[in-house]
Amino acid sequence: MKFKALLFFSAIFISCTTNLGTLSIASTEDFDLKSEYINIGIVSGKYQVPWFVIPLRDIRRFDKAIKSTIEENSISYITDLKIDETYVWLYLGGIVTIKVEGIGWRKIESKYNPSTGDKIN
Repeated sequence: MKFKALLFFSAIFISCTTNLGTLSIASTEDFDLKSEYINIGIVSGKYQVPWFVIPLRDIRRFDKAIKSTIEENSISYITDLKIDETYVWLYLGGIVTIKVEGIGWRKIESKYNPSTGDKIN
């Protein structure tokens, strides 16, 4: 009986993760590499697409996952990022998740002395 229940649940619930790729640097907005940036550590974000028989939106939109990661963490760009895609099936529907993980960089706002024009920080 336990074997039949296990077989039944494994047939209707399946999950799979695939590495879509790795990138050296990525951003969805313009940024100036000549400016000063600070490393804020490892950041991650995701983009999810539900589906029922067919996907309800574009599935392979890793640019949206990168954009959501940048916006959630208030950073300018991401380096050394890894992009993974996870499918979860539950009979006729499920969810596709694109996860982005990398090192986030935030721009340092420079301050200047108004009388001399010298850089303060």
